[in-house]
Amino acid sequence: TGKPVFIAALDTRWNFRRCVGVETLPGLHEAATSTLRRMGDGTLGREGQEAAKKVHLELGDMLQWDWSDADVVYTSSICFADELMAELSELARRLKPGARFMTLKVLPNYEGYFFIKSQEWYKMSWGRINVYVMERTPFDYPYNGHRKELAEGGMSYIAS
Repeated sequence: TGKPVFIAALDTRWNFRRCVGVETLPGLHEAATSTLRRMGDGTLGREGQEAAKKVHLELGDMLQWDWSDADVVYTSSICFADELMAELSELARRLKPGARFMTLKVLPNYEGYFFIKSQEWYKMSWGRINVYVMERTPFDYPYNGHRKELAEGGMSYIAS
């Protein structure tokens, strides 16, 4: 439905320049594009109209999309098979240092590439779950504990 992308576009604390949503399921993609149209035509207010200018929605496979330049990536990975999580982990390693990967499951074999910046319980429409914020290290294995702070503003956001 695009909720994470729209929240990112509307959230003025981060001031994202571009918010990209990649959705695999046609029905959810259509729901998101319908919301985006309503935001763009002003139906959801002036804030929605401004936020809509930042949003780009794609119907496709997140694994086929180049998101290596993203500052923040979110994926609702709770139902993802181990094989899919392994593929995501490989792609996430291409993120730039300081980029954040937000997920409902920890990426496998993340040591040396990411550290868990935070984990918190959140209420979802279907129950409560841990959301992990993993930050890309400025180097590859072995991780020595140093990290680079992510600058605010101008960040992209990708959801699936």
